[in-house]
Amino acid sequence: MKLLVVVSNYPHRGHVYSGAFNERSVLALRRLGHHIDVVAPRPYVPRGLGSLSSRWQTYAKMQRNEVRGQIPIYRPAYWQLPVVGGALWCDRFAYMASVNEIVRRHGKTPYDAILSFNLVGAGGVAWRLARRLAIPVAGWATGNDVRVEPRSSYANAVRRALRAMDLVFYQSGELRDCAAALLHLPPAGLASSRHVVLPRGVEAAPPVRPETRSRLRRELGVSEKGIVVLYLGRIAAAKGVFELAQAMAAARARVPNLICWMVGVKAGFDDATKLAPYLQQNASADNASRLIDACAPEKIWDYFAAADIFVFPSHSEGMPNSLLEAMAAGLPALAYAIPPIEEVDNGGALAKVAPHDVDALAQALVHMANDPQYRATLGRNGRARVHAAFLAGDRMAQAAQRITQIVNDRRRKTQLQRRTALTVGN
Repeated sequence: MKLLVVVSNYPHRGHVYSGAFNERSVLALRRLGHHIDVVAPRPYVPRGLGSLSSRWQTYAKMQRNEVRGQIPIYRPAYWQLPVVGGALWCDRFAYMASVNEIVRRHGKTPYDAILSFNLVGAGGVAWRLARRLAIPVAGWATGNDVRVEPRSSYANAVRRALRAMDLVFYQSGELRDCAAALLHLPPAGLASSRHVVLPRGVEAAPPVRPETRSRLRRELGVSEKGIVVLYLGRIAAAKGVFELAQAMAAARARVPNLICWMVGVKAGFDDATKLAPYLQQNASADNASRLIDACAPEKIWDYFAAADIFVFPSHSEGMPNSLLEAMAAGLPALAYAIPPIEEVDNGGALAKVAPHDVDALAQALVHMANDPQYRATLGRNGRARVHAAFLAGDRMAQAAQRITQIVNDRRRKTQLQRRTALTVGN
């Protein structure tokens, strides 16, 4: 099957971590034998404006066409103004910037179907392209794309996508409920044949050299006696990073050798500049909590190997992929008990505390730090849970099978209509 995958973001030389899970899903589909093209519309940056801000500088570094991992990437530039227009820019304008080139490519080697990751911008581009090319379209609700304000332009864009798509996947059951609410339906009102809860999943952890742990800890000034608490993801208030900083300060009063690494800083794209002064104000002499730049996707496994505890205090998620990766690496995990975390946990796969409860988060960190056997048990259980239910290859295979079925059903229907027309004509 030849798939056109439409995404809102995809790794590029200006931001190697942006859209990393989109890329991993695409590579998983390719390993299954499917032919993939990727469309990732980007905001247009007029010449000379790239130097005005870190965000615009990042956009300016994007290449219109490139090949990553043998996957052709096409990044058409569309006009976008801050605040004004809402979903109009990433929805219709991005479609208009994409359509001519995609029609040309389809004419040379036809696509069988279109798949979008995200239902706002990418979803709007995907279903419009599918309508133009007369091929099936599927979309994946990934998180905040279906948690939009019901009366906003973004909500209208999501509703159009939900109604236009042949098939919609959801990272979690909670996201499916959100989609139903946007359509003013009870959850049971969504047809199970079209609306499927299917997390995209993550890769199994690759082999890591034994010396990786000691090397990275040495580079970051941490001895083997230090107990490293790792957060890896976007440095944003909604991810709970400020609450983590507070919990670490409280936990260190009882376990002085606790160290926290917050990996994921990207200038212009996060709250790191707000968090840094707080960390400095509350830092101890040994710099116990530190912010670390976002790394290339392949390096995350080094951080997992070097850490002792993974903490994920996010307030809301579609599906916590970085948490799943940490669990896949056998790293004991601690998270706020938000709905998708409850879907991940099958009893004993990770430690959980009530959302926003900083005291409970601190107490859980102390417990895990003081009980190596408990950490080892969580690590084993977490790895087993991911391998049993959240591997990307398995999940992408299920998605591709459903899309293929829609493609074949559409072809059979078209052939039947043609035969009927010939019979009537004769």
